[in-house]
Amino acid sequence: MSEVRSIYHKGHNGRGILLLHGFTGTTLEMKPVAEFFRGSGYAISAPLLAGHGTSPEHLKKTTWREWLYSAEEGYHQLLASGNRVIYAIGLSMGGILALKLAQRYEFRAMATLSSPIVVRDTRMKYARYAKWILPYVPGTREKKAPHIEKYLVPYSKTPLASVYSLYQLIEEVKGELPQIKTPIFIAQSGQDETVDPASADYIYDEIGSNYKKLIHYPLSSHIITLDHDRHQLFMDVAKFFEEVTWSVEGR
Repeated sequence: MSEVRSIYHKGHNGRGILLLHGFTGTTLEMKPVAEFFRGSGYAISAPLLAGHGTSPEHLKKTTWREWLYSAEEGYHQLLASGNRVIYAIGLSMGGILALKLAQRYEFRAMATLSSPIVVRDTRMKYARYAKWILPYVPGTREKKAPHIEKYLVPYSKTPLASVYSLYQLIEEVKGELPQIKTPIFIAQSGQDETVDPASADYIYDEIGSNYKKLIHYPLSSHIITLDHDRHQLFMDVAKFFEEVTWSVEGR
């Protein structure tokens, strides 16, 4: 497997963005987002989550709590670098981790991108039992379009223990949505082959924030940060973050 690392860029506007990638993904999924916001002076921290970008065997030894800890390290990196305002953007599972973090830490605003709060495959909850019989499931999949494929570093197999840990995280965050007050931008890809699009509506309806926006991007598949709508998505998120900041700071 090619070496994949965490991403960090020092900014110059006093604002930082925490970028969180998806389950079995890597920071490469977030690279275009990082470059976009870096160009506007934001500090960027995109931590490689525990067990990711290494091997299925390594992933199997981690749980959502280790993934969350990796995300927390990225948050603290931004704080330690002197950023007075911090935002979060999470792709898929990364969005669920961002929602979890929003209960512990202060974000000016956040964005969830194609994040799975409604589980499409109900078999996920049975992975807690199946993992003892079948530790891994094949990671084979159809090839993505070339403009997406070049950023992917897929595992050959996926640990069912990790699948169940993801399910636990989703179920926990689902019940906590009403307590989350952070302004939120919710994006859902229109051709999502992985996440039930109802997830976006569920987050919008159940989250406790009064400042929220939901936009669908019809031309994109699940990894929306790499697909056809990505530039429009980045501009929409940036505009939302600026609107929230103006409403708070009055300038």
